[in-house]
Amino acid sequence: MKSGFNKIILILLAVLFFSCSLNSKSRENNESNKIVNYDGFQSQVANDNKPLTLNDEYRNCIDKSNELAFTLMQKQSQNELFKSFTFSPLSVSYALAMTGNGASGATLKEIEALTGPSTTSNSFYSKYVAHFSPSVIMSNYMAINKNFPVNQDFIKSIKGLYNAQVSNLDFSTDEATRRINAWIKQQSNGEFSNIVKQTNANELVYLINYLRFKALWVNPFDKNNTYDKAFTNDNGTSTQVPTMFQYFRELYYEDNSCQAISMKYDNSEFRMLIVLPKDQKINDFVTMMNAGEFNHIISSLKVTSADIDLNLPRFSTNCNLDLREMLMAMMPTAFNEKANFGRLSKARSYINRFTQDTKITVNEYGTEASGVTVQSFIVKAMHPQFNANHPFLYFIYDEATHAILLAGQFCGDGFEVVNADGRRNVDYSEARDEDIDDGNKIFRSCSHMPHFPGGDQALMSFIKNNMIYPQEALKNKIEGRVIMQFVVTRTGRVGQVKMARAVNKDLDKEAVRLCKMLPNFSPGRNAMGEKVDVWYTLPITFKLPANN
Repeated sequence: MKSGFNKIILILLAVLFFSCSLNSKSRENNESNKIVNYDGFQSQVANDNKPLTLNDEYRNCIDKSNELAFTLMQKQSQNELFKSFTFSPLSVSYALAMTGNGASGATLKEIEALTGPSTTSNSFYSKYVAHFSPSVIMSNYMAINKNFPVNQDFIKSIKGLYNAQVSNLDFSTDEATRRINAWIKQQSNGEFSNIVKQTNANELVYLINYLRFKALWVNPFDKNNTYDKAFTNDNGTSTQVPTMFQYFRELYYEDNSCQAISMKYDNSEFRMLIVLPKDQKINDFVTMMNAGEFNHIISSLKVTSADIDLNLPRFSTNCNLDLREMLMAMMPTAFNEKANFGRLSKARSYINRFTQDTKITVNEYGTEASGVTVQSFIVKAMHPQFNANHPFLYFIYDEATHAILLAGQFCGDGFEVVNADGRRNVDYSEARDEDIDDGNKIFRSCSHMPHFPGGDQALMSFIKNNMIYPQEALKNKIEGRVIMQFVVTRTGRVGQVKMARAVNKDLDKEAVRLCKMLPNFSPGRNAMGEKVDVWYTLPITFKLPANN
């Protein structure tokens, strides 16, 4: 770096928690704003939040932000083959809009190409954030190196338009690092700490945007229906991930290339869209996605006429993205000595760091993300099956404006192990297990999981064709999902059949009988290609016919 140049640091923090809805006792609609609590998950909700009215200029700001979202997603997907990641496009666009207030000339034009005109983006983001429901919290911080001059007009813009807290610090001291990290830790309730390793005497300003989203699902998942299920990554590896399940009617779309489902959060303007490719690998599929395709999917969503059979992994992803290289391709002068940030300071400067740290947790309660799902009927019924057992994309988006708050891809990593405490675990020792060598380990997952001859559809057909719906359960209108577990041995045989979750004695017995009838599987194999004994989870759903 040539002498006389100073660095602008942009740090973005996004914490997103996703959870399902409240129980009936927790719901009270007589208050416009309230704190709600469900099984330890607390969230503030509002009933009267109204969307911002969009004119053409504001619509352009959202379009720009969403276009940037897919550009960054495509680049990151290629950088992280077969890996999960998550980031907040809105936070990136928001930070760029703040930075634009200090730019001039070619640098300003580059920023405006991504955000829209600076005066418009300033107006839009200040008003848009003001319309957020309590499910979204956003705050901003600017730390200024007091040893360099910063223009007062820039400070006024950041404080007035973006409500930022401003501190003047000596960046040559450890105290500056401590103060910046203390603000981050306080805003994030301890979720983030030590983001800044050490300030530098040549750094000019730190601009920090913090975003938090926390909401409950309108349609909750039952924790008792969460079970380990095989998830196959695009590199061919398979692992057991905790998978949530429910039947419900929701916004759904399907075409030749993908399935999509949009799930609503309670008292929030945001929804989660999950896009599941049918045949393509996720890294190839994402290259087809853009803002226009995203809007097409959103506008094509329809409420299903029958319940959707949804299987969705419960996951948690932490991601640290260095966006400098990605953004440099789109705004090159901002990151080198050709930068013009004359409206920020008389000291010549450029952007040296642009990072985003993001955490997302999807669970049964909302957002804080083995075996084959088999749906069995006595008579045929059309129920869409959304089986997210391979990599998918997800988006948290504003239902009214379609602005993307968060985007990411899930590839089977970064999940939490399901706690089996409290589950009914009935062991049927009389099942065939004569060829299991007790001297060898039985694995919960392996590189290549066992599979039924002919694949998932063949297994589904086997269950349907051989099921005998118990007459007593039929008479009493009893239905439900029995979660079965068994070992697929290295010879492919099924043994050690047991129930991970029981429903009714008649349905339970029929599920056990079906598992005992299963023919040999293709056995599981480890990374060395060796055959191994592996636990396999098979949910068997008993669904009463519509005319019963």
